Amino acid sequence: MMSDVEHAELDVFVSHSTKDAELAQALVELIRTALNIPSERIRCTSVPGYKLPVGADADEQLRRETLSAKVFVGLVTDMSSESAYVLFELGARWGSSGFLAPLLGAGCGPEVLAGPLRGLNALSCTETDLLQFIRNIAGHLTARLEVTEVYLGKIEAVIAVSERLAEERSRPSANNSLDGTGTDGTYTPSSDEPPLSDFQIDYLLEISKPRNEGSISAVIDDRTGRAIAPYQEALELFQERGLMRYSGGAYNLTSKGWKLVDQLWALKILEALDFKDFIKDTDLADVVGLTDGQTELDELRRHVDALERDNLVKVNRNMHGWSVRILEQGVTHRKHRPIAL
Repeated sequence: MMSDVEHAELDVFVSHSTKDAELAQALVELIRTALNIPSERIRCTSVPGYKLPVGADADEQLRRETLSAKVFVGLVTDMSSESAYVLFELGARWGSSGFLAPLLGAGCGPEVLAGPLRGLNALSCTETDLLQFIRNIAGHLTARLEVTEVYLGKIEAVIAVSERLAEERSRPSANNSLDGTGTDGTYTPSSDEPPLSDFQIDYLLEISKPRNEGSISAVIDDRTGRAIAPYQEALELFQERGLMRYSGGAYNLTSKGWKLVDQLWALKILEALDFKDFIKDTDLADVVGLTDGQTELDELRRHVDALERDNLVKVNRNMHGWSVRILEQGVTHRKHRPIAL
């Protein structure tokens, strides 16, 4: 016989993968603190205090609660797509036309939402989005929302867990070091990663330019339809390889991504240099595409200084500026192309 607690209508149901239990727990603590909801009115099956009652028919109760909870939160990460329960719960809730709030975590972007769920506006584990997330849930429940200072620390905890999971899951499991780089600090792709296309390399370099600061919006300029497809596919590939992660409505280069673009710029610069003649800084900037004023010229200088430290180029400095040419060791480095392109 079921208890009254088992029959009680839930305020919030948090659908999640068991592999995201830590993030789910931080989220539940945020919801409780911000909205003062009793624990028995929240279901989050991986978090102590919010699990199913002992002896409950798990499948039947989850089916009922998935449909009847006033607010259904779908915690969507890379692990969610691998969970049969999460996929079932999301599908059932969507089919019921009940209130469904997708929250993207662990660095995932909206592209992980499949099928009809793509049409839902999803928020992310950023401060701005989590503040809106809590306000929206409070409005749907007509619950009294605590002042922001009371639960701001809980928001920071959710963000911290989400960002840590994003970093951990972006690391390859091949024979590379933990952060996806070799022992010399360079990016080392796993052996099963196919080469990046010329288009993808150029797009990654464009994102890394000072004007973009390593970030690109999920909505790319005014491109639509066929025109936007290769850009979106490139962003998804960058995210799969841990080069970028989605946060705050934009894709941002990770530390692994920055290591790769530094190598890409180094190769691009070496390929533009002649073995015998020095090239002026401004002429070199034109060739490699760093032409947006002094900021990008300074960025070029930073890359050239790094190449000089590695004895790959020779820099000639004078009162009128500087110029550079490639050394024999640089030619060898350029020829062997040390990263998979």
